[in-house]
Amino acid sequence: MAHLTRTKEIYRMLIKKVDSYPIGYPDTDTALGLIMMLYTPEEAEIVSKMPLQPTTLKRLAGIMKIDEEELKETLNRMAEKGIVIDIERNGKVYYMPMWSVPGFIEMTLAKLREDIPQKEVAKVLSEAMKDKGFIGKVFDGETQFGRALLDNKIADERADVMPYEVARDVIKDAKKIAFILCYCRHKERHLGRECQYPMDVCTALNIAAEYVINHNIGREVDKQKALEVLDELSEKGVMHIGDNVKKNITFICHCCKCCCGILMSYHDHGFYPVAMSTRFIMSVKAEKCVGCGRCARRCQLNAISLKPTLKPGELKAHIDEEICLGCGTCYRACNKGALHLEERKEKVILPEHGMEKLMRIAIERGKLQ
Repeated sequence: MAHLTRTKEIYRMLIKKVDSYPIGYPDTDTALGLIMMLYTPEEAEIVSKMPLQPTTLKRLAGIMKIDEEELKETLNRMAEKGIVIDIERNGKVYYMPMWSVPGFIEMTLAKLREDIPQKEVAKVLSEAMKDKGFIGKVFDGETQFGRALLDNKIADERADVMPYEVARDVIKDAKKIAFILCYCRHKERHLGRECQYPMDVCTALNIAAEYVINHNIGREVDKQKALEVLDELSEKGVMHIGDNVKKNITFICHCCKCCCGILMSYHDHGFYPVAMSTRFIMSVKAEKCVGCGRCARRCQLNAISLKPTLKPGELKAHIDEEICLGCGTCYRACNKGALHLEERKEKVILPEHGMEKLMRIAIERGKLQ
């Protein structure tokens, strides 16, 4: 009995640690159950003692009073599982805990694996998605971890668009690219709900691509292949949501409202924004709009509706400016030239890099310490 009590204490310590990250983790029975599926007691204790910043093996061994070689073997196994990050720079390997979101939650279903019961994990995560408190840990703040990226077709409409704002140009600028399974669509498949969109195209970039390639979580692809897939997905009507930074962008998700945890957090719980907007907003040229509804059906946020005009029986597309993130997904659906981009009145300021993003999130959520 004492052993069971100690084990539970270790997992509670881990939850407390993960909840101290800028994007936290709830202390609920559902959340505890997920943690217990992913971490052994030994792994939970190690992560609960790890500093949040990248740390050398030697320092970690000193903190934990564990032999370096023994700890290295354990950390490498944990990196394979997607619960620890390892980064090699200048001949040294640094380790840090994997974040909750985006992090170890996505890693559970980022590939087919047998070390965890993926169907059971999918059920637990589905229950967690119904818990507004759980979702609040991820999205309850002004700064979000993701931001909308512009579809390249509408980006070409304006000369003042910056490369980091466009999904196509983010991929062109990446030093390394990998595809992993879309956690969201994989989860839905385990629940018996097959998505119409491809599953094996979630895009890891730069340092994230290095990590998933090194640990056989993802498959490396060249830029030409990544751009071809991006264009195919854009034609199908997904919304591209990328890392909310200007430099060293680490991911692009290709999101649909039927599966995406980001978009479902808006549709099911009303959290907004669930991703930062672009500098732009869609606008309708009323004289060209024929009220066909193609744009409304394409919008993954349901930000477009058809509204009657003063002319009997006539409908025109209407953009809800409080919801539209300015991604341009709807643009490809309109064959009448009735949609165009306008710059927002309010200024949108993006974090330069990941540390600035995390600092902003931490300050807003009272976790700067």
